[in-house]
Amino acid sequence: MRKGAYRGRKNALVSLHGVLHSANNIGEAVSASAVSVLANLLSDDHQDFVNGSIALLARIAEQPASTTANLARSELVTSLVNFLGASASRSGKDHCMALMASMCRHRERPVIGCHLYDYWLSYTVSMIC
Repeated sequence: MRKGAYRGRKNALVSLHGVLHSANNIGEAVSASAVSVLANLLSDDHQDFVNGSIALLARIAEQPASTTANLARSELVTSLVNFLGASASRSGKDHCMALMASMCRHRERPVIGCHLYDYWLSYTVSMIC
């Protein structure tokens, strides 16, 4: 998904989406560095790659072990916050909020100020809507 023609990269993203439908495959995807590849797509020029990677990261974050192991990197959180402010995609914002909520829910220590999570969530939702 990092290199190649647009259609090939898009097909790889769609294929990973199909693989992640089974919760059993999420651990294998995390082991194969899918999180870092998807996180790198957040800076892609094609908005559909960005939206797709956020949707897949949100799917991966539904599993507590993958959240604690890989998703709570500060640069990823910064990219997600920037995405919320810049994106026009409603579904992308929904997936981004789901991802951030999972990151807060499954972390042992706060990632994005989860102790202020309720306030932040209501503020962010009011800014989006």
